Amino acid sequence: MIPEDKPLSEKLTLYHQAIESEFSLNEPDTPVEIAYSKLNGLLNEATKALESILLSAESDAVRMSGIKLVFEYTLGKPGSSAGEDELTKLVKSLTAPVPAQTTANVAKP
Repeated sequence: MIPEDKPLSEKLTLYHQAIESEFSLNEPDTPVEIAYSKLNGLLNEATKALESILLSAESDAVRMSGIKLVFEYTLGKPGSSAGEDELTKLVKSLTAPVPAQTTANVAKP
């Protein structure tokens, strides 16, 4: 069957498979990819452990350290962009006002 003769649903399925294969992470093969994969798998347990510490730690200092950690990673430190995700940074850089050009920098027709 010629690709143009395929039904639209089949074309869409093939298109989605191509996109998924382009952006999916295959089996990790470098030590960094293996470590990243393992750490991602531990995120749920780490979140539960941090929640437990925040709710039941006997020391105010320990609870405060956990609270500070959560705030810094979610909201960012005041005056810094540490809490911003990459998409937010990109949008800000693309929407920043362009500085006015001087007449010396502008090419004359």
